[in-house]
Amino acid sequence: MITHHLAARLNREMVIDAVQVRWQVEGFHRSFKQLTGSGKCQCRKAQAQRNHLTCCYLAWVSLR
Repeated sequence: MITHHLAARLNREMVIDAVQVRWQVEGFHRSFKQLTGSGKCQCRKAQAQRNHLTCCYLAWVSLR
């Protein structure tokens, strides 16, 4: 893990844990976008984007 914080004391296990959590998040985003098509959202307004992503999330939950 690369950091600019010189006081950080990272050991091997901490780095492995961080990478595993990041991989889980990446896997969630990949399956979310593939199953729901959320990456194809063409909404311009913030409220419309939130509504679209909420509907996508509900669809993802029901599919999983």
